[in-house]
Amino acid sequence: MISLYQIKKFTLIGLLIIGNNTMANIDDKVRDVVKKYNIPSLSVMVLSQEKILVQSSFGVRKSGEDDKIKETDSFHLGSCGKAFTATLILKLQDEGKLSVEDSITKYLKTLDAKKFADIKIKHLLSHTGGIKANVEGGPWGSMFSFDITPSQGRDIAINFLNTAKRTAKAGSEFIYSNIGYMLLGQIIEKVESRPFEEVLTTKLFKPFEMNSCSYGPAGRNDNSSQPWAHQFVDGKYIPQDPKLIGSDNPPALSPAGGISCGQGDWAKFIWFVMNVGKNSKYLSPEGRAFISKVNLDDYTFGAWGKVSRDWSGILLIHAGSNTLNYSYAIVGLDKKFAFLINTNSPSQEAVLEMVPFLKEYYINSLQ
Repeated sequence: MISLYQIKKFTLIGLLIIGNNTMANIDDKVRDVVKKYNIPSLSVMVLSQEKILVQSSFGVRKSGEDDKIKETDSFHLGSCGKAFTATLILKLQDEGKLSVEDSITKYLKTLDAKKFADIKIKHLLSHTGGIKANVEGGPWGSMFSFDITPSQGRDIAINFLNTAKRTAKAGSEFIYSNIGYMLLGQIIEKVESRPFEEVLTTKLFKPFEMNSCSYGPAGRNDNSSQPWAHQFVDGKYIPQDPKLIGSDNPPALSPAGGISCGQGDWAKFIWFVMNVGKNSKYLSPEGRAFISKVNLDDYTFGAWGKVSRDWSGILLIHAGSNTLNYSYAIVGLDKKFAFLINTNSPSQEAVLEMVPFLKEYYINSLQ
């Protein structure tokens, strides 16, 4: 899955490239990028305050077939979905059910208390818990199963941590950790006494009317008439059946990066992040402040990388990939805009090529 180093590198490359002074047609650019990189499809959106300025999609849901993608189709968000988990933690704090200052061992009783008591919830939110990045070896392989629940898969991660060496003291070093967000999912389960996925659906997706959002690859839970993920093998993109376990990360990773959403519903959440629209009051002012509050290495407690540019002001950024899809979000907090780019392939290059064109379009739209 994607690292913060990659997030920063992509943002610096994409936002500093200077394109042509005028944007002829974003539809043409999207089409050209799909053809240039021979990817199955690409979808882009440019948002302003509660308005979609641009939505453009081109390509097919499944390589080798003619089923064209639609603007309502869902895409896998990868690690961009960490922001859902972070927001849910902040909501539970608003409700008085936990504090980000709590030790994680207060809720995760099977964790070795002597080994992990120094880690607070805020450390997991900002990847400063000093724990492994990913589950490894046999435990990782055992998580690829429909015979266990996502929660049971996350328990495997906890058992793995109990035997793994700590990587740093809590709060001392930024180490991007998918396991950390799996632990946050388990904390949410303990607080709410029900599965993480149920809590996220009822406490965030439903209030935001994000009805297209689902767990795992697009098309797994209802039908396959959605963009399929693609693996790059021997110079070709091979479609991955969403019904198969290997078409995504293990189900246990949903708090860290295993969620798919339609583009319109993804936009609803991004407007919330911008602090505009009917969902802007979902968190208290104190809770909202955590979304953009930086800890180490310019990463916020709301699961965003944070940078600033002269043309945009403060930007919250994140990239996500399960190695079969790619998602990228750039959110302008000061000027209230966003770029959302998704492909059902792992092509970072295709996504990066779109960024300067979207930037140019946005700047021109202000004139």
